Amino acid sequence: MEQKELIEGGGGYLRATSVLESILNKTFSFSQNQHGIRLVFDSIFDSAFIMANPLDSTGYTAIDPSNPFFIAPSDNPSSILITNPFNGIGFASWKRSMLISLAAKNKLGFVDGSIYEPTITSSSYSAWFRANSMVISWILNSLSKNIANSMLFLTTAREIWLQLNQRFEKPDGTLIYQI
Repeated sequence: MEQKELIEGGGGYLRATSVLESILNKTFSFSQNQHGIRLVFDSIFDSAFIMANPLDSTGYTAIDPSNPFFIAPSDNPSSILITNPFNGIGFASWKRSMLISLAAKNKLGFVDGSIYEPTITSSSYSAWFRANSMVISWILNSLSKNIANSMLFLTTAREIWLQLNQRFEKPDGTLIYQI
């Protein structure tokens, strides 16, 4: 059987090890090298599971669904979070529906700016990039084809969100009248 390995240093190693051992009920072999701890997995399933949910430098373990970088097995880029795509009419209700959906998937921080893009050399960059790409695909899937095409080349979910708000959010006429 093919062996795969994951290199991890720091405090996340012990938490991940105990969680993985209890879930997979496997015996792992460990060795120390210049990069930290090396976990060797003896089955393809184990390595695929770990590689799909990497450890990061924020203290989250490989399978922590509260981590905003966590991608659930049911999440995919072709998912449609809301039933009616935004076509330029009814932005406020579309926006509210998207915020509810993204909050339910623990991805709200990608659009509200509370999750920052890590540097490309950061250990969490690939997990951020993957989660950001998923959020981008969900947003684009919830837009009409013409609007989605105009957003296609923005690189972060936050950029897309800000651009949509700038273009389509209308000020409250009642509030303006009161002022």
